[in-house]
Amino acid sequence: MARPALPLLALVVAVALAGCLGGFTATNTGTPTTDPPTTTPQTTVTYGTDCPYVLYIDSATAEQRNETDTVRQFRDLSEREQELFEQALENGSVESDSLPDLWSSPGLVAYQNETYYAVAAVC
Repeated sequence: MARPALPLLALVVAVALAGCLGGFTATNTGTPTTDPPTTTPQTTVTYGTDCPYVLYIDSATAEQRNETDTVRQFRDLSEREQELFEQALENGSVESDSLPDLWSSPGLVAYQNETYYAVAAVC
């Protein structure tokens, strides 16, 4: 009776060893070296993140009037848009930390019987 147990025991040992040996992989133990790294650090450059928006207002030329279908009425602008417009008109331009949607593309504004071309830029 001892004989049938021996082949079963041998089979169990063989399977156990096969699982251990078959799953062996080499790993880096993290041993420090004195060699310098061979990779170059990556640099990220971001442009225009700390620049304010600048709104420019000037009298519209005939060409600008012909190229633009819509003329916004000053009275229809929001209070903030009116404020920026008047400051830019007085000084030629005005800086702002935020840009109302109205100024996201160049446009014309009718103000005191004149037509003005408004365009915003950021550095």
